[in-house]
Amino acid sequence: MGCGPGESLMAAWRSTPGMALPTDGWLVPSDAPGFGIDLTRDQLDAAIA
Repeated sequence: MGCGPGESLMAAWRSTPGMALPTDGWLVPSDAPGFGIDLTRDQLDAAIA
């Protein structure tokens, strides 16, 4: 995830189930396996296509 200087991270955010976002300078990742990010093989294939 990334954005330009002065831009909100929310502008670069894309909906990924389980993805943690910083709030007030804090990031609390999930304790689920794989950092808690829940992706299917189809979603991964679509992302690299």
